[in-house]
Amino acid sequence: MPVFSQGLKFTGLEQPIEKRTSYNVFGTSSPEFAGRLEISFDMALYHESEIGYIFRIKNKAEQKVYNLFYDGQGDRIVFMLNDEGYSSLIRAEIGTGALENMNWIRTSVTFDMDSDTVFFSVADSTWSAHVPGMPDRWRPEINFGKSDYIIDVPSFAIKNLRIGGQYSFRMAERFGTEVHDSRGRSVGKVSNPEWMMNDFYIWKHLCSMSSGAVSASVYDPESKEVYYFNRDSIRRYNVRSGEMTVSAFRNRCPVQMTLGTCFLDAARKRLYAYEVWYEHEEMKDSASVACLDLETLRWRTLSREQLPMQMHHHGGWFDQARSRYTIFGGFGNMHYNGTFYSFDLNSRQWRTSPAVTGESICPRYFTSMGYDSNTSTLYVYGGMGNESGEQAVGRRYLYDLYSVDMATGNVSRLWSTDLHRENVVPVRSMYIDGAGSFYTLCYPESISRSALTLYRFSIKDGSFVTLADTIPIMSDKITTNANLYYDSGMEKLYALVYESDDDVSNSLSVYSLSLLPALAGAGDSPEGISSAGGGLVSYS
Repeated sequence: MPVFSQGLKFTGLEQPIEKRTSYNVFGTSSPEFAGRLEISFDMALYHESEIGYIFRIKNKAEQKVYNLFYDGQGDRIVFMLNDEGYSSLIRAEIGTGALENMNWIRTSVTFDMDSDTVFFSVADSTWSAHVPGMPDRWRPEINFGKSDYIIDVPSFAIKNLRIGGQYSFRMAERFGTEVHDSRGRSVGKVSNPEWMMNDFYIWKHLCSMSSGAVSASVYDPESKEVYYFNRDSIRRYNVRSGEMTVSAFRNRCPVQMTLGTCFLDAARKRLYAYEVWYEHEEMKDSASVACLDLETLRWRTLSREQLPMQMHHHGGWFDQARSRYTIFGGFGNMHYNGTFYSFDLNSRQWRTSPAVTGESICPRYFTSMGYDSNTSTLYVYGGMGNESGEQAVGRRYLYDLYSVDMATGNVSRLWSTDLHRENVVPVRSMYIDGAGSFYTLCYPESISRSALTLYRFSIKDGSFVTLADTIPIMSDKITTNANLYYDSGMEKLYALVYESDDDVSNSLSVYSLSLLPALAGAGDSPEGISSAGGGLVSYS
């Protein structure tokens, strides 16, 4: 059976006392341990609250309490294992890199009753202290988070809790206040839990922003930030810390933003705004491509060249190695686009891509594109269009996948399928997992109050599953769009939903979803996890 990530997240000082998480591992009946008591678990630390107590271990017979205090506010992370109310037994320090990407840290505390020694391990380092007079036997009351009058709780998560080699807790629940061991028995109780298994099934709304002017957005996996900008300023939302900043540009963006299209060179910290075509004559001499230095916040014009037509809802891909941005698809001027165009950052010119061989991709818009660096293959999926490229002919929904070998220019149609449901279109981007699948969001764009659904398609044959719940989107205006990004360090998908009521003023909503490992089908759902209302639905 596949191994799934899971966990219990603790709400801490960022919430009122009554909403903070408290977990009693054994409830009202603690087992007895003789000679040795080892408690180990994986722990993740979060930025919301960076100081407080992780756990307390009571020995009522001896009237002793041990606690683990955490302080992540400085340039070093400090843990203190304390004899509560008396003295600190161990002070452990680790680098702040443990917080990067919210990695899980293996943590343990061991009481060796025979040698009167306590050991504390975290991040592959171990400390010890002599504790005279330890009892030979112990019925510990183990509490994580809020406990009695100890209300200072940091924001953290645990999973894979093991106690004494006899008790194991995966923390794989999705709801409720009972905690089950690895045998499925209800053992402990938790109040105010945040079950992390839901992160695979429920899109988490992180933030929303708005602007009175046409804007653009993109996700930067290097900085863990969402960039949302108009011609005058940029907002940065950090998905890891939840912090948002707003900065004015040193000079105004020279591109007359009408569609709000952009791309990012994360390695070089360069953000590009572009418009492929200006409708109004007074804009014809305006910049069409401009570059923002994300460190200096200064714009510079790269090109004033325009393409032959407007291209609403085209797909795009930035080739960092060749400093080239490629687009395909799009709608405008009563036509659908069926030509690949590339903007070369070195020559600062738009060019049609070199002649391709193999099968042709019919003109379309609402198409999704993604690149597999392992095979140097560009994939183009779905959309709406027709072979003539003329809007007057009418359009049909397309559920086909093409591969473009970027080394040879050869195009192959891999498959064409029917989704067996209402007509939907994909968003501009896709994530390719390197294991034979790609992910994209699809929605019925003809419905005003629509919803985005996450699909995972097989690159080989087009079979698919839908994953998680849906994301709302108002699709009335043509500038409304969405994009999907994957951050391998965070192991999360991020959805950016851009909506407008008048094709000028707009809002951006940011969502996250932990990525469920690729499965053979709906039957491989995690044990005890219902797929109803947002699980796995399989089609082929």
